[in-house]
Amino acid sequence: MRLRRLTVSGIGPFADTFSIDFDALTAGGLFLLEGPTGSGKSTIIDAVVWALYGGVAGGRDSTDARMRSTHASPSRESFVDLVFSVEAGTFRVRRTPQWTKAGNKNPTNASAKLWRLSESAVEAQQFDACEILEAKPAGTGAEIARLVGLSREQFLQTIVLPQGKFADFLTLDSTKRTALLEQVFDTSAYRRVAELLKERAAAAQSKVDSARGEWASSVEGLATALRLEGEAKAELAEAADAAGDPADAVRTTALAAAAVLRAEEESESAEEESALAAKRARERAVAAQEAADLASRLQKRSRLLACRDRLRAEEPEIDKLDESLAAHALAAGVASFLAAFDRAKAELGQAERRFALLDASDRSPHDVDAATLESQTALLETMTSLTGRLTELAAVEKELAASRRERTAAREVLRRAQEKVAAARAQASALPQAILRVEERLAAEEAEASRVESMELEAASLAKAAARFADLDRARSASKEANAAVAKAAAAFEEARLLRDEQTLAWTASMSAIIAGGLSEGEACPVCGSTEHPAPAPPSNVKATREDVEDAEKGAAAARGLLAETEKHAVRAQAEVASAEADLKGLTRESVASALERTRSELASARRAQRKAAASQVELRDLRERSEAAGSSLSAAQSEQAAAEARIAGLDAAVERAQARIVPELAGYETISERLKAHVERANAQRRLVEAVRELLGARGQLDAREGELSAALSEAGFADATAAREAFMPREAAEAARTRVAEHRQASHDVARDLAAPEIAELTGDEAPDVEGTARLAEEAAETSRAAQRRAAVANERSLGARAQLGVVSEREEAWARLQSSAGPVLRLANLANAGSDSITKIPLATFVVRHRFEQILDRANERLADISLGRYQLARSDEKERGSREIKTGLSVTVIDRDGEADGAAKRSPRSLSGGETFYVSLALALALADVVRAENGGIALETLLIDEGFGSLDEDTLGLVMSTLTGLARDGRAVGLVSHVAEMKKMIAERVTVRPLGDGSSRVEIRC
Repeated sequence: MRLRRLTVSGIGPFADTFSIDFDALTAGGLFLLEGPTGSGKSTIIDAVVWALYGGVAGGRDSTDARMRSTHASPSRESFVDLVFSVEAGTFRVRRTPQWTKAGNKNPTNASAKLWRLSESAVEAQQFDACEILEAKPAGTGAEIARLVGLSREQFLQTIVLPQGKFADFLTLDSTKRTALLEQVFDTSAYRRVAELLKERAAAAQSKVDSARGEWASSVEGLATALRLEGEAKAELAEAADAAGDPADAVRTTALAAAAVLRAEEESESAEEESALAAKRARERAVAAQEAADLASRLQKRSRLLACRDRLRAEEPEIDKLDESLAAHALAAGVASFLAAFDRAKAELGQAERRFALLDASDRSPHDVDAATLESQTALLETMTSLTGRLTELAAVEKELAASRRERTAAREVLRRAQEKVAAARAQASALPQAILRVEERLAAEEAEASRVESMELEAASLAKAAARFADLDRARSASKEANAAVAKAAAAFEEARLLRDEQTLAWTASMSAIIAGGLSEGEACPVCGSTEHPAPAPPSNVKATREDVEDAEKGAAAARGLLAETEKHAVRAQAEVASAEADLKGLTRESVASALERTRSELASARRAQRKAAASQVELRDLRERSEAAGSSLSAAQSEQAAAEARIAGLDAAVERAQARIVPELAGYETISERLKAHVERANAQRRLVEAVRELLGARGQLDAREGELSAALSEAGFADATAAREAFMPREAAEAARTRVAEHRQASHDVARDLAAPEIAELTGDEAPDVEGTARLAEEAAETSRAAQRRAAVANERSLGARAQLGVVSEREEAWARLQSSAGPVLRLANLANAGSDSITKIPLATFVVRHRFEQILDRANERLADISLGRYQLARSDEKERGSREIKTGLSVTVIDRDGEADGAAKRSPRSLSGGETFYVSLALALALADVVRAENGGIALETLLIDEGFGSLDEDTLGLVMSTLTGLARDGRAVGLVSHVAEMKKMIAERVTVRPLGDGSSRVEIRC
């Protein structure tokens, strides 16, 4: 992770805006952030951390509320803008704290945004050319933590080491140090492996436990199938509970097999007892059935004898019924003739009564004959003819009424048509004058509007001239700035050239001291060739090195290039001034402005005329359309008037023709419809009378015919008259009942004789006496005994079969338990080892074991630097012991300090907490640098390319400070960037690149950058 650029505005003590280009500031690898105590140095560190994580870098007493500067303008927004690079690319984050704008009651919430930047945009300083990734604080913080790979706390332990936090990594307890290193080195894969093994082990153990539970459940099911109770059930349950392993289930299986065998033996004994009881029950059931059959036959014989006696007593009555049925059969032959005669007689009486009701004369029904029918029919035909003629006239009468109504409506249509003609004539005469007036106005408006195009061209030309004056002003200002930049670049180049010359002279003067620094005893001097060096030049005589000269040369070349570039800009700016002055030759600002104003006024007037002309054209078009419509309306109205007049004339003629036909046929009635209605009623009455006469004559003929047929039928059946036949005839229900009685009697007599002759009845004497109850009681007792034996046998058989099947289930589940126990063994052991279980010797989880190896690398690298800084006194060692007073679990990541000056044997072990302030500082520094070194060398880890240290240098003596600075200076060779926050004066002499924070009189501060 590397910082690239920081911009701060209105934050902490900084009221104004300033930017720090870390790429330029860290070109030499080391820079100093210095200033008086309380000036705001730590605020810059806070700004970096706050930009990334939304929280400051200070301790518990520090709050985010101090981010908003109290010196900033109330109407000005505060912000921190940070550009940084990680393995995933370069990114820009911008945060604003919560603040209340002047005049507002409610505060503006804090905000945060994250963008992705290309490297080319960073090099071109185009920080707005970026791609937005997050626009809300929550999403921004989470995404940055993912990109950096560190939480805020871990960031403050590895990259930014603020006041009060520098020694955290050295003094962390084992568990927190383990968590930090796991995050930094990304050992999550090992932790996931351990967790996966743990999950699989849990799943495998769950299956084994489930199999064992199923086996135990099957044993319990076997006890239920055997219906075990008491000691036997308890013994089997105790054996099952004691089996913690498939090998322990042998005793349980043996007990279960013995119990099943006993159940099978009991089942066989119960089957034998059931068979003997069933045989006895069958024998007694046969004896009981024989006694019951004999008693039943005796009862049947008694019933048959009694029935035979009753039938013999009913025989005279049956013979009499048989004779009546014979006479009824003869009467039935003439029944239809009697019925027909009765119907004909009734129909004649009905016809006579109907005729008497309809005939208005005094004629008797007996006087009606064929002549009467003929005269009445002729009268009906005459009346029917008149009905047809009157019906036709009634239709004509309806048409007459409709014609009159239609004539009235036609007269109303004629009146409206006449009104339309008058209105259309008035409108057609008024429109031509209106059209003429609009045409004259349109001609004047179009003449004015024709000037729009020429006015627009003139206005554009004048506006371009006015804009050219603004271009001239900008060009003159740019030329002035370019000339100033040329003067500044020339001065910078002169300063760089003088510095280069000074460094070259100093390096030349220091050559002897430089050569002396490379001399060794016994080796020839490159200048004089001597192998002895009695008085070499001291190192303090070195005023400049070859590198200093090369740096000065580079600075001079860069200044020369900048001067050439600014001169080019100045030439271009002067050319633009000359071009603008040439374009505006002979013109003044005032004349152009006056002409432009006049032209724009005339153009506005012409455009108004143009709009009015468009409106007049629409109005003229509307008037012409209305004139054409008025002519069409007049023609249509005239046509409608002529059609109405013709229709009225036709209706008048139709009314006169209808009246000529209707009036002669009224015959005293108001209308033809009234006369038709009265005539139809009389005709219908006549039609009913004719039908009654015809019906009377027909009924009289039918009666004569039926009377002759009845006389012949009575004579043939042997009846003296109709009365005798009627008396012999029986109702249908009575005849059916008599026939049924006779047939049932004869059938019953036949059935009784047949049943008495049957062998099983005929052989009986009536003296037999069977013991039905006694034999039945003995049979029921034997059957109940047999059923009880069968139930006992069924229960025993069911128990033995169920137990044998359940014993098979027990065996199958025991085998399944054994298979699962065997297959789960390897994964259970691996999970136990990876998660520091009971089988682990080290008691250290897999992920921690991997981290411990990385930690040993860190300590080795730290000891290399610590040997130089402490002059071999201190060394760091990893310890498996827990820190004193700690409740943490054993992880093997404790730190012990070995003090070679602490005891006589030079191997005293000390706690890191026992070190002094200065010792703690440089030991922590060595450890922090080692962490970054190992991470950089580790593929897949987090690149820690930047280190910011905000304390401790004031606690070092002069010699130790020199050793520490030598170590930090060496980091530049590896491309590392280290920022030091200090107010120690000696640091300024050692570090050229500096960010200086200077307090101002009003309590605010400003930043000065030197690089």
